[in-house]
Amino acid sequence: MVAAVYARKSTEQERGETGDSLSVEEQTASATAFIRDRGWTLGPVFKDEAVSGWTVPLEERPGGKALLQAARAGAFQVLVMRNESRLGREMADALSSLVALTKLAIRVFYTATGQEVTLKTAKDKLLASIGHFGAEDYAEKVSGDTRRGRAKRFQTVSDWCSGTAPFGYLNARRDGHGVLVIDPDRAAVVRRIFEMASRGDSYRAIRTRLNAEGVAGPRGKSWQSWAIRKLLANNTYRGVLTLNGVQKPAESLRIVSDELFEKAGRQIKKHGSRYAAVRDPKTGVLRGGVAGRVGQHLFSGLLRCSECDSRLWIVPSRANLYGRCKGYERHGLAGCSNSRGVPYAPLVESILSEVASVRPDRIRDLYTEEMAKLESSRTDLDALITGARRGLADLAKKVERLIDAVEDGQPVEDRLRARRSEMEDQQAALDALEARQAAVDAPVDWKAWAGDVQALVGHLRAPKPHELVACRKVLSVLFPEGVQVSPPLPDAIAPGWRWTAHVNWEDNSWREIVMNDQAWIPSGYREGEDLEPSSVPESCPRTSSTAPSWPGSPHVSASSGDRSRRPSAGSPPGAIPPRCRRGSGRR
Repeated sequence: MVAAVYARKSTEQERGETGDSLSVEEQTASATAFIRDRGWTLGPVFKDEAVSGWTVPLEERPGGKALLQAARAGAFQVLVMRNESRLGREMADALSSLVALTKLAIRVFYTATGQEVTLKTAKDKLLASIGHFGAEDYAEKVSGDTRRGRAKRFQTVSDWCSGTAPFGYLNARRDGHGVLVIDPDRAAVVRRIFEMASRGDSYRAIRTRLNAEGVAGPRGKSWQSWAIRKLLANNTYRGVLTLNGVQKPAESLRIVSDELFEKAGRQIKKHGSRYAAVRDPKTGVLRGGVAGRVGQHLFSGLLRCSECDSRLWIVPSRANLYGRCKGYERHGLAGCSNSRGVPYAPLVESILSEVASVRPDRIRDLYTEEMAKLESSRTDLDALITGARRGLADLAKKVERLIDAVEDGQPVEDRLRARRSEMEDQQAALDALEARQAAVDAPVDWKAWAGDVQALVGHLRAPKPHELVACRKVLSVLFPEGVQVSPPLPDAIAPGWRWTAHVNWEDNSWREIVMNDQAWIPSGYREGEDLEPSSVPESCPRTSSTAPSWPGSPHVSASSGDRSRRPSAGSPPGAIPPRCRRGSGRR
């Protein structure tokens, strides 16, 4: 029978509950003698030197990972180690590793007791749990002592530091303690960032300028907005150290003055207030901000370009409104070939003319379905938020343990940075979930319009400012995938803009409408010309008509079931459905 050995040690100072040494060499020697006394064959020896059993699970350690791989390959049948704390001091992780080994038919022995650990009966499982409980309880006591020691050093050592130094400082050792010292080169970058922020520059503007000049950010990488935000909020740069909410002055670490620090904070707060979501006291609707921004036009955010699937910006030109492709406006022809602007008023009238044909009972059904979805979403979001909060709390505990490990001299800085990054991602995900929950808890009510289509269309044609949110919600339900807008095709039978949409009021139904109303198409229009905004008359009437369809076109009619996206043999040249033309982002 082949027996393997596993030995682990956290630090040079680690001692067991009885004070005896836990060096890897002594653990290995004890396990080797244990194996020979029983006449087994000595197999592979797995070691983890200076690896914490409190913060690092077995499968994430170099030696532990190799052990599990060898166990799955059947390289040994017995595993010998000093005691249960070698698997880990975190109870849940250690028990999970023990269960995994026993399921692979690996017999586990501890040299400290000379006995085999089994999980066959309830009593065996209870005893194993008690053993691992003792290991975690001891680790918690050590962790508490470490925290108290950190708090004492924080009060007695002027520029004491635990963990990775912030940008602009370096880690150093003085009288056996970790301290911070100013890095002159990076300190100049810090002062420059505060000066730019004090002038009113945003996070994005500062980030863009630094990256354009090739200024290296934290860990030598490019600057990100979140890094700028954290830097500007760090009191260390004004000569104030913080530990667990307790602050103390540290003038030797000052990089910026209090005046500059506070001025930068005021400018950033002022800049951010322009985009912060504010709840309307009358309607209760969030206006502005990332989560609650409300566009001033009815179809803001619902119109998309058929060429690149970008949104259409609704912009004024010559006293009229036009929908311009966002991809083209930002990146030119490299972003999209659609350089034209669709007249907004005729497009809206054409879409609302189709909405007017919806049956009232279908509107009521859609409202009922939407309310049911909101109720289901509320339940799902509650579960997701609970899980996200629990995950964030677990990560906070892991970060605290890693900080303790750094203070003990263990090389876990990379793991600490990774866990902190995970915490930031988890917090961002939690914020997004809570924003969604707020929207679900305060749903947009359009029940009053559900039974009267004409009243609904009337509100959509001339919505009041406080009705824009409800109107846009109705449109998002009627057109769940938005509205795709295509420029005129020169060789089509109807030389006008097209809009295509999947309508929700008829199952599996698509609509394609060609707007060729001569009231807004310029006089003298010749086939093949582009319809630019400058060529459209200023007095653009809010009317349009539907172009005649050709036999077999799958998009012109509202017939259900036919979802084909290829023109039939009877289609005229160039009659390619906009959603599947070359360059379209959606196919």
